[in-house]
Amino acid sequence: MTIIEKKFEIGGRQVTLQTGLLAKQARASVLADIDGTSVLVTLCTADITVDKGFLPFSVHYHERTYAYGSIPGGFKKREGPPSEREALTSRLIDRPLRPLFADHYLQEVQIFAFLLSSNNEVQPDVVALIGAAAALELARLPVLGTIGAVRIGCDEQDQWTVNPADKDTGKLDLVVAGTADSIMMVEAKAQQIDESRMAE
Repeated sequence: MTIIEKKFEIGGRQVTLQTGLLAKQARASVLADIDGTSVLVTLCTADITVDKGFLPFSVHYHERTYAYGSIPGGFKKREGPPSEREALTSRLIDRPLRPLFADHYLQEVQIFAFLLSSNNEVQPDVVALIGAAAALELARLPVLGTIGAVRIGCDEQDQWTVNPADKDTGKLDLVVAGTADSIMMVEAKAQQIDESRMAE
């Protein structure tokens, strides 16, 4: 399989999507990277279709301690069940992707996202979501479009920032995902921001 790599820029940060090097047995795999925060996303589907009356679609996001440069020690030497952040990131990926599937498609689909390395300036949730969207596109499943995602912040000077560092989100930390013509998901936390500013 040929290694394919695409690069583009969002908010002054370099986004790199690579496929063909890792996880070759998956139906689709993408190594997504934004300024050193790297997430490996794999997508697998069942070989047969079992009509369960719904789409058996699951998303699992995992952070390993080596991604932050540490090794568990002391009493707890193994990594435990998913943390709250991992569960919320899994949900963040699931919500915009699930409505894209065609109604007739009922094969089981699993997406796994593994944080491989972390840059404290770039949060991994949007990186994982962009990688999952790319993997879904590569898998050539019957979906209704391709999504993109971005984090928007509002600093103390009331200026919008795209893909801000965690400490620079200021009064607003918003993640939005959608297709070219519709918004699929918005998740935000804000501190006393005007409704008109939020709508903007």
